[in-house]
Parts: sequence; structure tokens; C-alpha cells
Amino acid sequence: GAQAIVRYGSNDRQVELENLRELVVVDQADNLVGLSYGSAHTKVSPETIIPASTDLVNLLSETIASKQLPARRMICHHVEDYHAYNFHEFFDNEDRIESQIQSLERDHHGRGDCWDMESAALFYRAQQFGLHSASVLQNLYKKPGTTPYEGEHGKISLEMEDIFYQVIFDTLAKFTPKELVHPEGLASGSPTRAPRLHASNDFVGGEDPLNNLSRLDQRKDCLQSFGRTEESRAFTRFVNLLTLLEVVAVLLVAVGLATLPLVQQHWLEKVSPLPS
Repeated sequence: GAQAIVRYGSNDRQVELENLRELVVVDQADNLVGLSYGSAHTKVSPETIIPASTDLVNLLSETIASKQLPARRMICHHVEDYHAYNFHEFFDNEDRIESQIQSLERDHHGRGDCWDMESAALFYRAQQFGLHSASVLQNLYKKPGTTPYEGEHGKISLEMEDIFYQVIFDTLAKFTPKELVHPEGLASGSPTRAPRLHASNDFVGGEDPLNNLSRLDQRKDCLQSFGRTEESRAFTRFVNLLTLLEVVAVLLVAVGLATLPLVQQHWLEKVSPLPS
């Protein structure tokens, strides 16, 4: 399976026409309260940070620099209600939302601030599975009365899409995964295997999804959990064969009934005496 995943998304926080050609590299995420609640982590504050893969982020930055492209490191603030944070002026509790934004967009050692619903979840899941992950975001001009892909700013956005593809694929082609050491944070601790099995090998938050099982053992467990053992598949094939034979028999009977009058007429003509 994949050992490294790069998310390519969009950033529309503090985007102006002059920074549409800038590439955003996300190397960490915070504001994990909603995400952690869904994974049954109760002791996570908005300031808790989950990092991207340092190796993957550094290689992305090197690839961007080799192409002489402008880029900026950013921290991504995870949101469960994206529109409330991006268009808070339309909400009744605008002041409270603005206060939360300001508390999160504090100094992050020169990093910029962006928002999305996917990067933190990707970093978290990658840590659980011992994989490498990072996000690169394209600045898109989303202003009232216009769309990101019209006019002059739209032409720039379309040009940048090709550049993002090149950067991502070039990075992944050069990337050699190393074993990750989990930092303290959302996915830390001494995980144990989840008590229930899933077809996707997905597991409950905070638990080791692999637990030193071989790929064959994982596949066997998943098949057994859904009753898809070799014996059950053989039985399924046998039932399917019987069903096919039944269909063929029904078709033959139907054809026979349809042609029976013609056969009867043919034989009657052969045995009936000719008129004198």
C-alpha cells in the first residue's frame, strides 16, 4: 500500500491577487478538539499540535525550491464548520468566532495560518498507520461576485494546478519512506489493537492499526470478520452455478413453449393426406 500521501487542496484564507502563485506547505495542524472527540480523545486542547511528516515536508520544500517557486510554511487550523470560520460575518455569533480565530492565529514561528477540514485528519490517520503525510494548498481567490477560475486570477489558478501536480509527483518519485517516531500528541501512547474488525483495516482512534500483524494475517482477519473465508466463497460459487443452471433451464422451457405451435403445425402438414 501507499507509504506517503500528499493532500492537494485549496487555501482561501488571506488570499490576494499577488500571492496566487505562492505554494502553501502545511507542516502541522491544531484546533483538534472536534477531531479528537470523534476519536474518543478527551484531553486535547485547541493548542495541541499534530505534525506532518518532517521528511516529506522537507522534500516538498526542496522540490519547490529547485523549481524556483515561491512557497510558505503554514499551520492548518482544523475546522468542523468551515463556513463559520471563513464567512463568520454572516453568523449571529460573529464576535465569538472572530475571537476564536484570533486566539488560534497567534505567532507560530513565522508560519502563516490556513484552515481546512482534511489535513489534521490525514496527519492523524497517517500516524496511526505509521505512514508519511503532508498537505500542499493552492491559494484560490474566493471573493463575493467572482469565482476562483474566471478572469485573470482564474488563468493564474489554472496555470498553478499544473505546477502543483509536477511538484507533488516529483516529490513522491524521490521520496524514500523511513520509519516514523510518533511525537507526543494525539496519536501518542501505547496503543493496543481494537476489539472489532473492519473491512478497510480501519481501527478505533488511539489504537495501533497494525499491531505487528503481517498483511496476510490482516487480510485473513478481515475476511473472517465478514464471513468471506475460502469455504464460504466456494459455497457462494456453487450457489451461483446452480442459479445459472436454473436460468438456462427456464430459458429452454420458454423457447420450447414458444416454438411448440410451429412444430405441431409442421408435423400436421406432413401426416395429413393431400386433397384429391
